[in-house]
Amino acid sequence: MCCGHSFDGYGGVTRHHGRLYENVRKNRNRGFYRLSRGVVETFGDVYLWKPSLHDLQELYAAHEERHGFPGIIGSIDCTHWKWKNCPVAWKGQYASDHHGSPSLVLEVVTSQDLWILHAFFGVAGSNNDVNVLDQLPIFDDLLNGKALDAPFTVNGNEYKYEYYLTDEIYPRYSTFVKAFRHPVEERDKFFKRRQEGARNDVERAFGVLKAKWHIVEHATRPLDLETLRYIIINRSRRQDTILTKMDTKSNNNVQPLNAFIQ
Repeated sequence: MCCGHSFDGYGGVTRHHGRLYENVRKNRNRGFYRLSRGVVETFGDVYLWKPSLHDLQELYAAHEERHGFPGIIGSIDCTHWKWKNCPVAWKGQYASDHHGSPSLVLEVVTSQDLWILHAFFGVAGSNNDVNVLDQLPIFDDLLNGKALDAPFTVNGNEYKYEYYLTDEIYPRYSTFVKAFRHPVEERDKFFKRRQEGARNDVERAFGVLKAKWHIVEHATRPLDLETLRYIIINRSRRQDTILTKMDTKSNNNVQPLNAFIQ
């Protein structure tokens, strides 16, 4: 009776199963979106804050111990998330040569333990590593004279503010440290190897988002930007939570740190 009912010759049961699967998928996605929003609204005050002076000093010590670079706050880079269901009216605003279709840029700063210190997501325009810097709020405090005074010393010289590791495409800002493009001397080659090795922290963070949470790996489906922002914030917070538990198990007293997400 069951077999006869499953193959009625008209595909009725097959269509029914298809509709049932589609309803289950929609309910699952809807529940995930609501969960992401609930997590952010409930735990946002706990996990989203700007680094304090104590946080910066801990980052200095951790980066110097692991990479040998004093004064680093983290590595900065961006990636693109293909927006499959981008509204037709917005496709021109989010067009990108990177994918040949609408995409959303995600700019992050991560530390050596893959803490996401800063994330900037969802801004309109054909953005890349360079032009998205004009819209980043991460340098507002520095430009307005409100940045924390967290000095560090290199070769006997004291510097007042922290800096970020970047790749060669970024402009020559005082807060960016890039590797030599064509090093000749041995010390320059050594610096290039160490800088590129340290900058891989941000690439590893993107790798975790893709492999663990499948974020920015596949084309996203939600229609509205607010839902996508909640997903990004929630997954970033979740990544920090897992790393905190890992460090707790290994008796490594590293505090959870996740700065403001736009």
